[in-house]
Amino acid sequence: MKKFHPVNTILSETEGEVDFYECVTHTGSSSLLEMSDILKSGYTNDFNNRLIKLKSTTLDNSFKNKNILNKKIILKIDVQGAELIVLKGGVNLLKSVHLVYCEINFSE
Repeated sequence: MKKFHPVNTILSETEGEVDFYECVTHTGSSSLLEMSDILKSGYTNDFNNRLIKLKSTTLDNSFKNKNILNKKIILKIDVQGAELIVLKGGVNLLKSVHLVYCEINFSE
């Protein structure tokens, strides 16, 4: 039995094409959100982003056929500031989630 279901995809609140800011110098800084001026000043090596269009899906659709809704679910999200956008696409999945682990920002 598989205990982990990693998902390497573009997640959003809707299905379809989305703007994605790919960080050319550090892919871990890529995001659905454009890097703000405040972050650019703090991460001077990571703000060389290029805008590309990518196909996205939602959390609900990504896990629709995984047969995990009757299990204890821990959801870890690291999406460079776009956590709320991703969570909005998982209304049904979140009903079965026991723990959400993600970064959040309180300012900006």
